[in-house]
Amino acid sequence: MMKTKKFFYTEQVYEYDIEACYYNLMKSIGLNISNINFENKEVRNREIGILQRENPSLSIVLDNASKNIVNYYIMRNNLDDDSILLIQKDGFLTNKKLEYIDDIHPIRIKTYYSKTIFSLHDKSYLGIKTLGGVDVKGIINKPDSLDFYNKFETLNYNSISSLINSINEYRKFILSTTKLEFFLFKTDEDDIYKTKLINGDIIKLKRNSFKLLNHKDVDKEYLWENYIWKFIEPIVLSINI
Repeated sequence: MMKTKKFFYTEQVYEYDIEACYYNLMKSIGLNISNINFENKEVRNREIGILQRENPSLSIVLDNASKNIVNYYIMRNNLDDDSILLIQKDGFLTNKKLEYIDDIHPIRIKTYYSKTIFSLHDKSYLGIKTLGGVDVKGIINKPDSLDFYNKFETLNYNSISSLINSINEYRKFILSTTKLEFFLFKTDEDDIYKTKLINGDIIKLKRNSFKLLNHKDVDKEYLWENYIWKFIEPIVLSINI
């Protein structure tokens, strides 16, 4: 779903999802799921993914069923385009709390965000949780550590001047940090990471070997421009809306 400008930076957002969506759908249609590890979400999703690859028809059924459930809740709760911020395969983000939830395929509030920032260029978003902490979804080729996104929680949103000053401080922090985990990117090779140097070279090393790298040789602007600015830009844009 395409977002309008006013939704790039939004306060008070509910993230709804169908808990263990594909697992419960498979259970409801009578498929044998006894070999699927329900308790471990990562393992469960991987095992269901294998079943989908082995059976494309199952994948189509699950995708269509989850889409129909999501659309059902949107229509049943009379959510219009201004209320829906992002639709996902097993849920959605909305600025309204649902009034109706049934017991057949219950949908839950997964997270409540006090502030949510949507990238202008893709479907990634950053949410500042009401109870503390930051979620970042939809990032491709994630750095080894995403802790640098926690700075969004401490930005001063009270005034334009305070916000600009805190954004500048954020950038200074990134350019001066010695934490190399921010700049390591996993490759397809086992325990091999890559990083970009200020001279433009891309180097690959084992993770524990990066401690030998001087942080001053790392291209820190790359992280700011490709992973942080995408969420700063919508905030700056919102100032002029």
